[in-house]
Amino acid sequence: RIGPANLSQDTAVKELILDHGANLTTFEHKMDVAGIATIGEQETASVTIGDDMEGTGRLEVGTLLVNSGSSIRAKEGSQVVTDTLEVKHGGTIHGGEVSARIRLVNDGILTSGAGFSPFGTTQEPLRVAATEIDLDGVSEVGRVMAFAGDVTINAPLTDAFHGVAVVSPDQTLTFGNLWE
Repeated sequence: RIGPANLSQDTAVKELILDHGANLTTFEHKMDVAGIATIGEQETASVTIGDDMEGTGRLEVGTLLVNSGSSIRAKEGSQVVTDTLEVKHGGTIHGGEVSARIRLVNDGILTSGAGFSPFGTTQEPLRVAATEIDLDGVSEVGRVMAFAGDVTINAPLTDAFHGVAVVSPDQTLTFGNLWE
């Protein structure tokens, strides 16, 4: 278990639990979690991958759980690579390139995001690739939002989508596979 932390080099751990308001920032480094990474076990927590000034980062993990009130924010070009990703109700994935080698279940929010740099606000698209995806989750309330950047989903949907999709003006929501 770790509290607020900033990576200053590539790091590998067996398991990761962020909780009680903890924040982990990878900057341009790679965080490799061999087992399960739980973001917000009992209270909220967040992970920021990459940095507007330092460049792109990477989080690689076996199973990633993003619980209610917790989030992962990936700067454009930064990567989240996992075997299984579960975004629980109230959890959020913001921007970046997300890849689930086995399955992604979204009961929370998948969204493009706005970033900040010394030069102003930036758009951060979200690109999702998965072997299979349940876009609206088990509860069928999962949301997909293209607010401050485009969202691209490259994964076969495992069932019909009953959640909410929101696309702001000048943004796109693109599906690389069939839509049910």
